[in-house]
Amino acid sequence: MATISTQSTALITFDILELILLQTDPQTLLTGAQQTCKTWFRTIQESHAIQKVLFFTPVNLSSPASKTKIQNPLLARKFPGFFFHDTDLVNSDCPPLLASLDMLKRPEKLRAYIRPEASWRRMLVQQPPIFRIGILSGSFAFAECYEFHEISANADGLRMGEFFELLLFNHDSWPLHWGTPDIIWWGNVAYQAWQRMQSLRNMTVESDLALFGHGASSCIDYDDMISEDVTLRDRIQSVYQELNIQPNPPADQPRMNTWEYSRWYD
Repeated sequence: MATISTQSTALITFDILELILLQTDPQTLLTGAQQTCKTWFRTIQESHAIQKVLFFTPVNLSSPASKTKIQNPLLARKFPGFFFHDTDLVNSDCPPLLASLDMLKRPEKLRAYIRPEASWRRMLVQQPPIFRIGILSGSFAFAECYEFHEISANADGLRMGEFFELLLFNHDSWPLHWGTPDIIWWGNVAYQAWQRMQSLRNMTVESDLALFGHGASSCIDYDDMISEDVTLRDRIQSVYQELNIQPNPPADQPRMNTWEYSRWYD
């Protein structure tokens, strides 16, 4: 009986239970562990260490943990196209941005995903947090034109709700017929546009996350060329309307670190 009593005491002592729970995988911490009992739920919710593991609370920027950049693995499984990073985006097996979403693969879950209180919305996309997002747009016809700027994320870092809505509702940076933009993590990309911008500015772009929207002007009527991403985006936006959710992407933030370039083709 003494052994049982000791075990029970350990499982209701905050510090000891916290250490035990920190050995649990994040998915279990986020779901099943919190349903075990009120004590476990309260410990997970109140533990700063556990909340950092779950990407709800930013790591201390002066801590050793902040030296290594880590994508949120829970989000990467549910939103694979948002977290894919490869130097060669053109020839790599990049998952489709929207068609790969778990919420669209399981349409019966779509409304549950979109609801305002869904936990994924509050999760940081990276530890340490991302505070600025780069926006690069390019258009190609008779001239090569680029425009770049940065915008601020939330004061405590970019959360998935912001990131998601920036891609789905920021029509000013990438018109609908362009489809969804390419996502550049840590400047790790071989795009000519990105390299040209860095060489012409004589500086390295330090945004951990940047979005590249690009298209070409032509005489084609784009109304007849609706991409799959546009169709899926419309489906998600319709659920926002059904649930009376007002999106709040960070696109309206003041622009910083701006740069423009254009060159007529010979």
